[in-house]
Amino acid sequence: QESMTSLTVTFILRGAFSPFVHPMATSITGMALAWALLHAGTALGRLALSASGWLGAVLLHALWNLLAGLPTSEWFLAYLMIEVPLFTAWLAFLLRLSRLDARSIRIGLGPYARTGWILPGEIDLVTDEAAKKAARAWAKAGGPRATRALEEFLVALAALGLDAAIMNRRGPQTARIAKDRELLASAASKRAEFLALVAGGGTR
Repeated sequence: QESMTSLTVTFILRGAFSPFVHPMATSITGMALAWALLHAGTALGRLALSASGWLGAVLLHALWNLLAGLPTSEWFLAYLMIEVPLFTAWLAFLLRLSRLDARSIRIGLGPYARTGWILPGEIDLVTDEAAKKAARAWAKAGGPRATRALEEFLVALAALGLDAAIMNRRGPQTARIAKDRELLASAASKRAEFLALVAGGGTR
């Protein structure tokens, strides 16, 4: 009976609670890297932000390991008082970061829409979740190839918008401009592909 209780507690701690902690800790580094890339104005600033993200991930994981050594009753209290607020703050920050990225993409793609390279409505496909969901549902009529082409189209436009936003802050960069030409060509190709597939019912 005692071993079964211990197994149950271990399963709850590792199977039910721990999965929330690991993505939170490991994603901190990725979010710091993205923030540094988009918002830091100097190489030193980008390095400092990236390092702080890594340190934050280490500290969050260390906190989890520290709490795991507490007696079960104290652990649950610590989890509710410490880990749950941290997890809530992490989710809020993710949503905030997503909105900021969407805004950067929208601003970055603006000139492409004004010059006719993309349609204004296509900016919504990249930055608005409802529009993106509707586009994915529509593309299913063209089969898996159309769905895949739409996803690649969205990725290309998102990267194009973020690159433009970065260059708005840091000035033109030759390598990034060359890459953006490739992204624009890829987006045009993928657009033509999924439009043709949907129009043909996925038979092309």
